[in-house]
Amino acid sequence: MKRFTFKIFIVLVIFVSSFATASVWGFYPQLAAVKENCSVLAAPQATPKNAVAQTKNLAAIEIARYDSESEIKETKLENLTAREITRELGLGENIENQVIALHPFPNDLREFKVEQQFETSMTIMDEGPHYDLTDWKHYISDWQEIQRLAENRFLTSKIDEADSIKFPKVTSEEIYRAVSKNGDEKWVEHARLCKSPNDYPCGVSVSKISFRIMAKENGVWDVIHRINFIIPMGC
Repeated sequence: MKRFTFKIFIVLVIFVSSFATASVWGFYPQLAAVKENCSVLAAPQATPKNAVAQTKNLAAIEIARYDSESEIKETKLENLTAREITRELGLGENIENQVIALHPFPNDLREFKVEQQFETSMTIMDEGPHYDLTDWKHYISDWQEIQRLAENRFLTSKIDEADSIKFPKVTSEEIYRAVSKNGDEKWVEHARLCKSPNDYPCGVSVSKISFRIMAKENGVWDVIHRINFIIPMGC
């Protein structure tokens, strides 16, 4: 009886040992698979440092001369981290009928368009000198898409003379009060003579021209940059 029991014990030991060995060896491939998967997860592809900028911003915006009868300082705006850019034009410079060229990053395949808007302000003239009310009322035009000359090259629009003197309806008393707030006595006296914004010595002209650059992504147009050109008045 004892010998029979001992034989059964030996058989059980051999069986358990075989099962444990098979289980361990069968588990190794699973360990290897887990290890391999962990290696893949632990080493994702590196994200470019400027990935966000390349997705949203342009690499550069170039202003180039197109109209041979007007002057513009040609320039290339780079490192475009700001959404809005403002530039004051010099005397004699004209941004109308000139070229805006867009330079996207190499991996940027979006479609682009440019829209233009202008703003007028009132000024009080005294032959040469003038007093500009650029912080008062304005006429602001609607945004209008400008002409595409070629891929990512656009031609800015000319502003009609009739549009350039548009201004909100105001009374002579309102003009007088606006000048009285900050102007010296000389300009206050000139303001008394104005019957309307376009009645001398008052006058209206374009004081700002803006461009918004838009990109189409997933079927939606989004503004990525805006450039404001401040126009010298009374000259």
